Amino acid sequence: MSKYKIFIGVLLLLPGILFAQADPFLPPTPVAVGQGGAFTANAEGMNAFFYNPAGFARDGEFTLLSVTPWAFMDKSLLDFLMQELNLSSEQDEPAGSVSRQLDPETLAQFGIDDEAIAGLEEVANWGGGLTPEQQEAAINSVVTDETVKKNLEESGVDVESLKTLIEDPETTQEQLSEALGGVVIAVISNPEILDSTLTAASAGAESAGGPKLPEETIDKVASTLDPASNPKIPSGNLRAGAQVALGYVGHGFGLGAFVTADAQFRGKNIFGTKGRILNTVTLAAGLAFPIGPITLGAQVRPTFMGYSNVNPSSMINTLLAGGEPDLQALIGDVYTGFRIGVDVGALWDIGPFTLGAAIKDILPFKLQQATKYTGEEYISLLTAGELPLNTGAPVTADELYDVPPFKLNVGASFHPDLGALSVLFDPRISVDVRDLIGIIRAGNDDAYLDPTVWDFLNIGAEVKILRFASFRAGMYDGYLTAGVGAHLLFLDINAAVAISEPREVDGSLQFKNIGFTLETAIRF
Repeated sequence: MSKYKIFIGVLLLLPGILFAQADPFLPPTPVAVGQGGAFTANAEGMNAFFYNPAGFARDGEFTLLSVTPWAFMDKSLLDFLMQELNLSSEQDEPAGSVSRQLDPETLAQFGIDDEAIAGLEEVANWGGGLTPEQQEAAINSVVTDETVKKNLEESGVDVESLKTLIEDPETTQEQLSEALGGVVIAVISNPEILDSTLTAASAGAESAGGPKLPEETIDKVASTLDPASNPKIPSGNLRAGAQVALGYVGHGFGLGAFVTADAQFRGKNIFGTKGRILNTVTLAAGLAFPIGPITLGAQVRPTFMGYSNVNPSSMINTLLAGGEPDLQALIGDVYTGFRIGVDVGALWDIGPFTLGAAIKDILPFKLQQATKYTGEEYISLLTAGELPLNTGAPVTADELYDVPPFKLNVGASFHPDLGALSVLFDPRISVDVRDLIGIIRAGNDDAYLDPTVWDFLNIGAEVKILRFASFRAGMYDGYLTAGVGAHLLFLDINAAVAISEPREVDGSLQFKNIGFTLETAIRF
């Protein structure tokens, strides 16, 4: 493989990683999402486990089986994935075959037009054309510039490893090309950081007699791959997962079991997205009881947790290049452990109004018996029916993901009593402020990635028709949502869709992100 191909490949395959903390016990169920996720004061049924255990005191229901998948992503990415599925069904070659290159129209959907490709090629040709001494000088200039070094560390680049690499006399040119390409792609979603990084690298190469990277090339790459100036670039916000559950809720008691897989990623664009895959097995048991007009509730959630810090942008970029992604390389070490979550909540009924409050993970239980496995080891244990717990390699405290404790949610709902008319038409309006402590923490904790007011404020409404059909609408995590539900004998079907961030592309208004969540349940 030539040094040019090495550098281009690395540009497309090595984004940096930084991870957002997520609540592993808050799936986007369609009943809640459809009405904007404003469910703290409305808590009832299976959703009381996720939002407010005081809801256990409401009418009872037994769920024999509930299956809920969900996905939220940039519409451009969804269109691309749908095209991938169509291509794979129409061709003899497997999807992602190296010999199948995507056509320019598909690449253009992602804002990767001729100008963007030309800019990337110019950077790749410049970096790949440097001698080993010039590449070392370029990397050394980057890691010794304090401002650039800080930006790289915040973008997930291991600066110390770069220093070790250039000091090792046995380092190959291929390794240097990979390292330099990794530096560039780690900051490619941030134009300001990209500019300073490439400028420092260019100055370093020049000091060793190498060519200067033209400023117009730096500007070209930064502008064409910046979502602010190129609306076709997909955002790096992506979530997908599923949950299988069963349980009983009602008359002051709640008991449930949940198996969940949830992948959440954030990034300014798809080339620099980063995130974590969580999978959990949870048992939950709780009680609720009234004290005058106030109902109090609490639950305990022993949970097995497995998670991995992953880099989906590498797979996405490989698909964009027409290649076949390495799924095993996508998943790094898998960390496992056991923890107990404790939640408390309250509901206060005041005529047609209800006020609700809940604290999730009120006690800061750390992950216990934590060990780590390779992705292959983890999957092998699961397929063999074994629980991968406390049998892997030891981990240090700074490697562990801690579930954010003391998440205080408050909400209110208005549910007018329409008397006999409520059989035909039964409306409810609600609002939530989620994770009040997180609003403060967001300003001080780097683990929270660029939060906005919509990350904490949820608004929604629901109308039940003839007591078997429901129509919902709201605002959920910045998404405009709409949902429907129907209960037919023992079958419950609930669905919700979400759209967000309208943008102008090619003269027309399009929604940037789109999502869905669907529940099918056998419920009595």
